[in-house]
Amino acid sequence: MIKRQKDVFPQRHRKAVSTPAREKKLKHKLLIETKKAKSLERAICKMSTQVQKQIGKDLHDTVCQDLMAASYMVAEITERLKQVMAIVQDAGALTRDIARGLSVDVGPDLLPKILSNLMSKTADRFRSNCKFRLGSDVKVADDAVACNLYFIAKEATQNAITHGKAKNIRIRFGHFKNGGYLVIKNDGLRFQEDRSKTNGIGLNMMNHRAHSSKGSLTVRAGARNGTVVGCFFKLR
Repeated sequence: MIKRQKDVFPQRHRKAVSTPAREKKLKHKLLIETKKAKSLERAICKMSTQVQKQIGKDLHDTVCQDLMAASYMVAEITERLKQVMAIVQDAGALTRDIARGLSVDVGPDLLPKILSNLMSKTADRFRSNCKFRLGSDVKVADDAVACNLYFIAKEATQNAITHGKAKNIRIRFGHFKNGGYLVIKNDGLRFQEDRSKTNGIGLNMMNHRAHSSKGSLTVRAGARNGTVVGCFFKLR
């Protein structure tokens, strides 16, 4: 009699017998795992979105603000540099004009043209309204008188711009029956008569030049505003 050989394979390695109950249990477990996976996926996406929003907020509140502040600083520095450059250019132009003025060649016949150029340059540099009017053909005595008249006009014009804050300047040059006249009128601050004796070197130099030209100098307040400087001199 042949004895049946015992199964040498463990119970766990035997082929599982599929039953409806087992299949249902596996499907239920698979469904639960799928729901967990989808829930985890949604949680990860939500967390990723929150992290992105937080990073964006941090960048906006820190880096972007710093960059904006830096851009404003750069714009302000650029504007300041433009102002400094304009000041340097004006100083250079003024230095050149002073150097030319110290050695200006003014003759009796050239004086009207030089006075007209003075008004043109002043208008361009200070953006003011400057006009020159020649009343009639004036024959001054000599080069020294012409030079003195030019520097009187220049000093009065400079004072009108720097001290009087004038926007309109007029120079009239002509002659009347007994002599010639040079009148510089502006619409700036009114001249204060009680302070005329305490004015600086500018007024004293104009007086000296007028007397050297055998003339006289008057400085008075305008009818409505500004200051009127007049020099009256003898003709040749």
